[in-house]
Amino acid sequence: MKVVKPNWVIHSTDEKQSRTPIYSISVHPDGTRLASGGQDNKVKIWSTLPILDSEAADNELNHKLLCTMASHTGPVLAVRWAHHGRYLASGSDDSVVLIWDIDPAGGGRVFGSEEFNVENWKALRRLVGHVADVVDCAWSRDDSMLASVGLDSKIFIWDGYTFEKLRTIDAHQGFVKGVTWDPVGNYLATQSDDKTVRIWNTDDWKEVQTVRKPFEMSPQSTFFRRLSWSPDGAFIAASNAMNGPVFVAAVIEREGWASDISFVGHQNTIQVAAFNPRLFFRAGEDHSRVTASCMVALGADDYTISIWRNTLHKPLAVIRDIFGRQLLDLCWANDGLTLYGCSADGTICAIQFETKEFPELSGPEETSKILKEYEFKPKHHRPVRILQSPADFTNAAPTNAVEHVNVLKPRKGKPAARRINLAGTMSGSSGANGSSSQQPSGSLGRAPLQRPTLQPPSPQQSRRGAADAFAFAMDQPLSNRSGGDATARMFDDVDAMRAGDKRRTYDDDARVVKHRSLGSARGVGPVSEIRAPRVILSGGSGGGGGHLLPLPSIQSVVRVQQEEAGGVITAENAADDSGRHSVSFSANGKDIIWIDYVPSPTLAVVATSAFCAAAAEDGTIRVYSVSGRQCVERQAA
Repeated sequence: MKVVKPNWVIHSTDEKQSRTPIYSISVHPDGTRLASGGQDNKVKIWSTLPILDSEAADNELNHKLLCTMASHTGPVLAVRWAHHGRYLASGSDDSVVLIWDIDPAGGGRVFGSEEFNVENWKALRRLVGHVADVVDCAWSRDDSMLASVGLDSKIFIWDGYTFEKLRTIDAHQGFVKGVTWDPVGNYLATQSDDKTVRIWNTDDWKEVQTVRKPFEMSPQSTFFRRLSWSPDGAFIAASNAMNGPVFVAAVIEREGWASDISFVGHQNTIQVAAFNPRLFFRAGEDHSRVTASCMVALGADDYTISIWRNTLHKPLAVIRDIFGRQLLDLCWANDGLTLYGCSADGTICAIQFETKEFPELSGPEETSKILKEYEFKPKHHRPVRILQSPADFTNAAPTNAVEHVNVLKPRKGKPAARRINLAGTMSGSSGANGSSSQQPSGSLGRAPLQRPTLQPPSPQQSRRGAADAFAFAMDQPLSNRSGGDATARMFDDVDAMRAGDKRRTYDDDARVVKHRSLGSARGVGPVSEIRAPRVILSGGSGGGGGHLLPLPSIQSVVRVQQEEAGGVITAENAADDSGRHSVSFSANGKDIIWIDYVPSPTLAVVATSAFCAAAAEDGTIRVYSVSGRQCVERQAA
């Protein structure tokens, strides 16, 4: 067993980078990414490679922070990956659930920050309905539904494909602080400050059972009551239970909903329980529901993590004083060998086991086999919609890559010199971003991830595995594409807008309403030509007969005065390959109001009394408001 605490995983709200609580974490199904939500109102996605491999962490080519998403307006209390890996759900203090999807346009600098997005995740849907903090959320095993709970004492069920609201359950008499799905699909369990765990039937959403006894003396001091359902569907591990004066985690059995068993040993309240997604079978035994055993991890306010097997009376491992404050969330990787935890002290940990330590660990196919023994068939059939892979959105010939999930690969040693082939852009078909349709070889290659369409697949479509939907995830280390500046922005829910919900003002709008200056004007040298004019072929084909269209030469500085006002928009292009190209706006030609760093040199700029625009060499046109909000970013075909 190896315990790692990376100090570079951080959520902060000030320039001093002081740590703030990390409320939730979730590891991607392929194990390559770790999502975290914190008090800084942000969702961050980290690469797990440098967390688990110290040698890879020392290599600068292996990116650590992959993306920062800042669309929430309150602390992020829950983050959960869908089992197919394409969507990430986050719940926040702002009463909103956001569904995140990867944007194939690439990364870019985060607006108003020095952070750089290697990947670009944007809010696909905004789920509104809660009127208080969203404390927890969970995807059903087939991803057909998403459940969210919060401090408004309500449970919301959302369609996992269209994200329409399916059901609202208002039966708890206190804050609902935990939710988990039955892996069989028959039930949903929620835990609340009304000192109950309630079981709901997913066919008619009627209450099946209310479990009260283990929680009659439980304190209401915990911020979460995260519970977990075992992978074989036989047990629920519920946090914040009491056995007399002793803090325990209650075990609720599926058969009869008895709660006589508990895990004893922690010295303070237990906030979270998390089952290992894999089952365990003793050597020589038949694999069945009777012989299967499970592993569960518990996190408590005594700053301790304990790991248990339901066949043993003592914990397998106890990690004491691993954090300086309460432990708030736990999650297992799908391989069953890595456990992640986060704390109110603003740090995370990774506990990594070796295969020889878990000799009885089974594969995911064994779990599916056990679940089929229940023979559960829902009354209202909910078809599992398989997300279309990126290969369905391109003209490239199909490959066998859909059967393989890419993993993040470390780079060791010094990087080899890269040779740029300018002639390669003159022939072959071009994609929407103006680059060749052929992917570069090597680990820097990046598959063109696309957002799935909103039309259900035809019955003739083949069913793919859960890992297939993210099979085109980029390899690590990741290259910086020349796409647009990827500021994560929120897509407003059309239904919410029709209902009259007012769209929240973005943080960057509020930041500059008083036209605060970023400082005096930077010294700009004389305008000079950086690069000679290029020529491109019209017609899209590399064959002969096309007209040669000249492009303007790239100047070191492009400056235009604002129409009907005294403002000045300025574009500064770097003379080297550092990529420090910028677009800035000043009210009087001296004091800079806002500045945006762009990945490609700017050829032309224009400014009116309401908007500013910049045209880049890569074909991208960016439109800004005079206060600095980026309104449009569009790349010519």
